Amino acid sequence: MSDDWLAAGQGVRPERRWSFATDAPLVALETARETGETVLADSSGGLYRLDRNGRIAAITHGFHGIRGLCWGDVGGGAVLSGEAKLSRLDADLAVVWSLELHDAVRVIAVDPHGQYVAAALANGETVILDPAKRKVSRFVTVRPLSFLRFLTAAPAIVGAADHGLLCRYRLDGTEEWNTRLWSSAGDLSVTDDGETIYVAAFNQGVQTFDGSGRSGASFIVEGTPERLAATARPLRLAAATIEQHLYWLDEDGELLWAAAMPEKVAALRCDPLGRWLICGFEAGRVLRLAWAEPV
Repeated sequence: MSDDWLAAGQGVRPERRWSFATDAPLVALETARETGETVLADSSGGLYRLDRNGRIAAITHGFHGIRGLCWGDVGGGAVLSGEAKLSRLDADLAVVWSLELHDAVRVIAVDPHGQYVAAALANGETVILDPAKRKVSRFVTVRPLSFLRFLTAAPAIVGAADHGLLCRYRLDGTEEWNTRLWSSAGDLSVTDDGETIYVAAFNQGVQTFDGSGRSGASFIVEGTPERLAATARPLRLAAATIEQHLYWLDEDGELLWAAAMPEKVAALRCDPLGRWLICGFEAGRVLRLAWAEPV
């Protein structure tokens, strides 16, 4: 893949710091913000841990039917394979334990410290497990959740269904609030304190909500947003569209940079301050794009 599309974009163009290609199509991408590492999963069952310079630090294979990945800011996480198999991983991608859950799993998430793992099931139940594989809490939502994000600054988790529901729960399973989504959701991104929540609302643009679930501004981009990545505070937001455009926006939704991409994006992640963006394409290529400083 040529990088000509970067030069053809508008606004303050980033530099390509490194690129990497997985052995098979990309399934999931996560970053460890404390270490600067990137962790990837591909459809052949491969897992890759890259250092901050994009070099392989660890690699393993053998996860049949891998469907999801989550990773903590300090390392360690979990992988979802098959319908319902959850495997806890250490920082070197070694399996600590595995568990077959009682229903199909839609999405998994890990807290920033890499300790607690949450799994949202197809029956609407979400379970939270501790490092010893014990179930510490559970809650049930009216619609099964497809997106989960742990908060960094509070012991809570924000979730969204494909359609109709956005919610926040404490780690003990107590509901803090829920609100209705009036569109389908393609992705969810949350600031560290949970006070700004972004939902890729397809034809309604990027919808924002505050820490109490109240609807806020809408960021309208050309096309249909389906992948998001936000900074730790509401400084920058990256949005990729179904039509294969990538947007880099400021806190008010103003355009800083945009480009037409050569293929579809599978996942986006950015650093806490908005200096770099990891862009993972469906075919398996991963780029780290960087700006000299927040623009």
